Amino acid sequence: MTSPRERILQRVRDALGTRPAALQSRSAARHNIDGDLLARFVERLLAVAGEVLQTEAAGLDDTIVECLSRAGAKTVALGGGDEMRRLGEELRRRGFTTLSASAPTEELARADAGVTAAQWGIAETGTIALDDVAARARRVSLLPPLHIAVLRKNHMLASLDDLFAATAKAGLPHALTLVTGPSRTADIELQLVVGVHGPSRLCVALC
Repeated sequence: MTSPRERILQRVRDALGTRPAALQSRSAARHNIDGDLLARFVERLLAVAGEVLQTEAAGLDDTIVECLSRAGAKTVALGGGDEMRRLGEELRRRGFTTLSASAPTEELARADAGVTAAQWGIAETGTIALDDVAARARRVSLLPPLHIAVLRKNHMLASLDDLFAATAKAGLPHALTLVTGPSRTADIELQLVVGVHGPSRLCVALC
């Protein structure tokens, strides 16, 4: 005799026209991403209107400063972590005003840009993942109109399944923020609008 749970799942499968084996093969197919993960990530990020800043670790500061300058940014909010603290010192040396992640929400909302570290890139969707250190500063990634995320090129995963497996192996973080392109919504008369609920630009600095 089948349980209520199994009966519900069976009705869903019948409605979708799928069997368990088909569901499993579809899940497995997500891992079979052809080509280089980094190239695939860049392709998918561009497809969701994200921007790519190609650089090396030694030139990271110059790349971020150039992006901020082109955007006319003067006040920059910074996420958590040692790398962001070091970057803040360099930005102040170059004439920028910086805000810490603990600044009042009103001040962060008035910042011209927010810079955070990202821990992983997901090649399947062009998504970046921010762990709990960065996620504690999620306002920095959500409130300013420009979000610059620093991501290491060797921190690429094929799919979200791989992300959850990697984080579970290391111990699930307190929070995990997933960002796929600039903020967008179609709530207003079904018209797609960018930047209503968050940044209108997402730039990923790959180093």
